[in-house]
Amino acid sequence: MRRFATVVLIPFIGVAWCLVLWLFLSTRPAAPPEQQHRAAATSSAATERTRQLCDAMAGCRRYAIARRACAAQAAPADCVAARMRGIAADLAQCTDEGELRDPPQELPTPLACLMSRAIDAPATRPPQQ
Repeated sequence: MRRFATVVLIPFIGVAWCLVLWLFLSTRPAAPPEQQHRAAATSSAATERTRQLCDAMAGCRRYAIARRACAAQAAPADCVAARMRGIAADLAQCTDEGELRDPPQELPTPLACLMSRAIDAPATRPPQQ
């Protein structure tokens, strides 16, 4: 019985105390309402900025693809305009290679763009009848 206490019971009690201390010290008080509102507004602005950058990058990539496809046409500008119809992109901010002309320091990753579209998708779907 004494061996059981030293081998099993004492380490178990030590781990239990560590768990209790960790739970006690890791609980944080709730933030004040104005701080929560400020954090939500900052998060919303960052999400909107990410969405705008993702849309601009996608438009520039599509512009580059359309430009390459229309290079041998007699009227390449008309061909590009026809292929870009329905895509709201400011082509003045795109290079001919499909990149942003003046990109910010931190561009969103393709995964961040995919996630922003996935999160936004339910809100943009038309209502089902």
